[in-house]
Amino acid sequence: MHSVMAQTYTDIECIIIDDCGTDDSMAKCEQMIREYEGPIKFLILHHEHNRGLSAARNTGIHQTIGKWFYFLDSDDEITPHCIETLLKVGEEDEAIEMVQGSTRFRPFREKDPYDLSWQQLPSSMKDSETIKYWFFHKRKMRPAAWNKLLKRSFIMEHQLFFKDGLLFEDTLWTYYLLNCLNETRIVTETTHYYYSCPGSICTGTDIKIQAQNKGIVLYEILTNLPHGIERDVLRRYIDFFFYPGVSCVRSVFEYKSAFSLYWELARKYRCRSVQTDLALAYISSYFKNSDKVFKRLRRQSRRVARLKNRIM
Repeated sequence: MHSVMAQTYTDIECIIIDDCGTDDSMAKCEQMIREYEGPIKFLILHHEHNRGLSAARNTGIHQTIGKWFYFLDSDDEITPHCIETLLKVGEEDEAIEMVQGSTRFRPFREKDPYDLSWQQLPSSMKDSETIKYWFFHKRKMRPAAWNKLLKRSFIMEHQLFFKDGLLFEDTLWTYYLLNCLNETRIVTETTHYYYSCPGSICTGTDIKIQAQNKGIVLYEILTNLPHGIERDVLRRYIDFFFYPGVSCVRSVFEYKSAFSLYWELARKYRCRSVQTDLALAYISSYFKNSDKVFKRLRRQSRRVARLKNRIM
């Protein structure tokens, strides 16, 4: 809230979604709004009951009336120049549909943040093929809803809403977003601070529930592969699929179903690296510390592959 109030660009409406949490966050928000005397408008929308992060974001999208909007999670903050910087770039060309800012990652209880910047990306991507290349093949763009200035007309045209009731909803939403994008810009200047907090929606959730949700997300992605880049997509999501969750390969139905489909598609498109990882994960699932065993086997497998390539 303080970071929004400190924005240098002030023609903003800040929409706060009350998703019926159990703490005093909304009371604090209401108090801050009463005491605020600046030009930024604040609006609180109340859900009748807790509906989850996806529903909260969808409520916000439907309520927006401006040309652009920006997602800000409740445990993060933005730099004072965030909106001004992203908006300035977005208004350079009417064809731009999204502006991606750079992020500083602040681990919980660690003083020194480190960059999740996009300096290795081209500052301008003007066609769908280039965007897909950098996300799926080069794996340089994070599957996250935050730190993106999004054109509302583009989101509404493609009906890019979040699937209700899911963990990792960002991953599925970003997949569809990047398959629809035709023109975007990348800003290397830090505009967002991301905090990793224990007890958050993902870090505080049981591994089996995480695996169940990952299975649902991946199954939908794998049944909607873009033509021509299937192998890139299979490689792009293999790390997301396995950490954590290897122990659930044989025990959680949704995860097991996604695993089987992953294996089938890896064979179909002759994606050997993915096949190897899937086989190692299945073997590791029989061990007590399956995630650690998988990491160890995977490291050894890649060393062997590198040596083989040098010899050949």
